[in-house]
This record gives sequence, C-alpha cells and structure tokens, in this order.
Amino acid sequence: MDTLERLDYLIDFPKQLPPIPCIFETGEKDLRGFLVSKHEEWIEVKLFDERIEKLNLQTLNAVKMIGLRR
Repeated sequence: MDTLERLDYLIDFPKQLPPIPCIFETGEKDLRGFLVSKHEEWIEVKLFDERIEKLNLQTLNAVKMIGLRR
C-alpha cells in the first residue's frame, strides 16, 4: 500500500475495533498516534498524550502501522 492507500484504510477501519497506532513520518518529525480525520490537504493525528496534531499531506513521507507494546 502507498501512503494515501494506507490513510484510506485507516479512515475506513471498523469503528467497533480499537484504532491502529501508527508512526506518521515527515521530513521534520515523526509523530506516534492514531489517525483521526483525513481531508484533501491535511490529516489530524491524535497523539498518545491526547493532543491533536494537524499534518499537511505534502509533508507526509510515510505511515507505518505499529503495535502497542505492554
């Protein structure tokens, strides 16, 4: 899957299941959290500390799905 396909997969993920944690990689930083929403030019990511970050799709290099380690 390319990055946009992965974002579509995460947005359409069944709401009955817990969201999939991901690493959202940009040229400047990597964010760990959950995809909240996807728009034409940007996405919103809910970080593990409950903050919401807005990322421009142009700056997004990769989305990697990860598992939570306990």
